[in-house]
Amino acid sequence: MVDGEKEKKDRQQAHLRVFNNYFPSWNREAGVIKQIREDLKNIKELTDLEEKYQKANFSWTKHSNSRITVIGHYSGGDLHELVNYLDTIEKYHKLVEELWELKVEISREKENASQEVESNQPKPKTNQPKKNTQNTNHQTQNQPQTTQSAQEDYTYCPQCPKKIKDSDKYWYHTIKNDNRKFCSKKCLINYYGEYCLTCKPYQKYLDIYRLDENDSFGYCWDCYQEQIRKLEELEKERAATEKRIEEQKKEQETWEKAQVKHNHLEHSPQSREREREREREHHRNNQTISPTK
Repeated sequence: MVDGEKEKKDRQQAHLRVFNNYFPSWNREAGVIKQIREDLKNIKELTDLEEKYQKANFSWTKHSNSRITVIGHYSGGDLHELVNYLDTIEKYHKLVEELWELKVEISREKENASQEVESNQPKPKTNQPKKNTQNTNHQTQNQPQTTQSAQEDYTYCPQCPKKIKDSDKYWYHTIKNDNRKFCSKKCLINYYGEYCLTCKPYQKYLDIYRLDENDSFGYCWDCYQEQIRKLEELEKERAATEKRIEEQKKEQETWEKAQVKHNHLEHSPQSREREREREREHHRNNQTISPTK
């Protein structure tokens, strides 16, 4: 039991040392949280859309990888016993999501700017023979109808800059009534999902199961079942340990009672009288035997 506790403590301290590189113990906001806030501020101040997008993309990739790393150490080292989740990972997670939304917004701005440039470019003139008035009028009347049918309403995927037309297949959350459409199941999971703290590689799931409703983190279904199994084993081990301790206590109490009874008999008047009688008998025997001359 002692060796197991020492091994756990050593493992916990090893994970904590790495975790503190991202969230310093003397100030949890002085590490990656400070860095991502500075990145967000610097990116928002840029005016060139291309540079802005490249900076946002690079920063998001860096911090997204860091987020996965710290979640791994938090889970692997059982750091919930030592570190406040809300002041570290949860706060960092929200900033990473803010950075992602900024990246998507910049991407849409780039696309809109590109479309605006294309629409403002003069169309090349071609020498074509004039058509008769009747055909020209007919074409003019039918053209708006063709253009109108070609234009289709669309919306953007909340997780990525892809357009979703009304006729496109899309994904949505069956429980949340927020009218958000997603271009793929992956985007749906990345937007609503949460990380399972024991899966490797780390990934998000829509359905997360918590051992306690107040827990800030949870598990996928398979990992949740595994955690339940481990808890049941620990509970059985705890019950067996308590039973052994109780049996040892009873044995100790029985032995102590026997010792008390023994001591009591030894110091009773009858016991002392028998002891004196034995001494007198021994003395008489010694006097009866005379030495040989």
